[in-house]
Amino acid sequence: MGEEEYRECVDDIFENFRRYDQYVDVVSSWEHFLTEQYDHNDMFHFDRFPAYFPDDSNTPLEPSFSVLFNKDYGIVFDVNQKLPSVETQFESRLTELEQYDQDLQFHAGNGDRVAPSKHDIALLINGDNFQTEKLRVRNALDESQLDVESNLVLLSYQYIDQDTNPKYQFQRASMVGDNFGDDALPDSLQMSTRMSMEGGTFKNIDIPAEVFYDRKATGVLFNSEPPPLYLACYIWHTVLYDLLDDDQRIVWQRRDPTKILDLVVNVSDLTERLNRDYIPDGGVHEDWVDNTLEYMCVAETADKIADGEYYVKFRNLRDKRREYNDTLSDRSEHSDLAHLFAEWHCENTVEMESGELQELVKADTSNGPDEPREDLTQPELGEF
Repeated sequence: MGEEEYRECVDDIFENFRRYDQYVDVVSSWEHFLTEQYDHNDMFHFDRFPAYFPDDSNTPLEPSFSVLFNKDYGIVFDVNQKLPSVETQFESRLTELEQYDQDLQFHAGNGDRVAPSKHDIALLINGDNFQTEKLRVRNALDESQLDVESNLVLLSYQYIDQDTNPKYQFQRASMVGDNFGDDALPDSLQMSTRMSMEGGTFKNIDIPAEVFYDRKATGVLFNSEPPPLYLACYIWHTVLYDLLDDDQRIVWQRRDPTKILDLVVNVSDLTERLNRDYIPDGGVHEDWVDNTLEYMCVAETADKIADGEYYVKFRNLRDKRREYNDTLSDRSEHSDLAHLFAEWHCENTVEMESGELQELVKADTSNGPDEPREDLTQPELGEF
């Protein structure tokens, strides 16, 4: 195994995990801010997983998140680390933004669908790339590469890791695009005033990390397919323990990372459980779950029994995860597990030939667990 190739594999996989986790943070920050400030009528609705079907299209428009304030005003948000660097891909991305510039039926808090009289398009870009992307967006607007009638509001987002009060900070680009067109909101609640010189200042929106944790715990996902590592960590950390029987839970509490607790999971059932019990309105797709379980097969924490059915080799990894706790500064409660899974996955992807990797994800009925002992809580010979 090439050590450099292995480290690059781990770093790349974990970076995708970290980036997706930050997207979830951004959505959770805005959900907290907007809900706390503006939820004053039964029409208000913050939509973490929006899907719009304009003109009866079969292909939905799925922005990062959206909010309906009232019958007159809404905002569609589009979150990006940065915009594509390849020109043709950049142009395609601008076309996607233009598709939001049409009548859209927002979900309302009372259960209806409402097309507000006006909606803005807010484009959020990571602060590390903001200066470059401001220039590119301004040029696109000046040259009519990007042509929208809705207000286009360009915002940066940045995580500020202070010891006493870590927070996300959101800042509006004052010289690019438009301000919020939120005159349908009460004067005291207009972001257009808060984030411009109209109010005598030019304030940012600061959201302390601690205030949105509850919303992230139930929201969990961003409105696009998560990296398999991200969903694998969530399922392992949050869901699989609930599937154990009483004897298995007793064994799990012993914290032995070598003790495998057999679980057979069905993709359809697991997807339904995620959407019903863990991520309300999450819209988790079966293919996301299937891709995640195949990822776990390559990491050798699962085996595929048949299409849509997997044997998960669940075990208590808390002591093995502890070695990462002091070295990681990432905010995700799953980041230590993510590093562990990424290492196991990369060990095989770097070391194995393609045919060997295919064998790891190949369906085989013999991959199911052996018959369990009658009482898992009894010690095996030689255990003591």
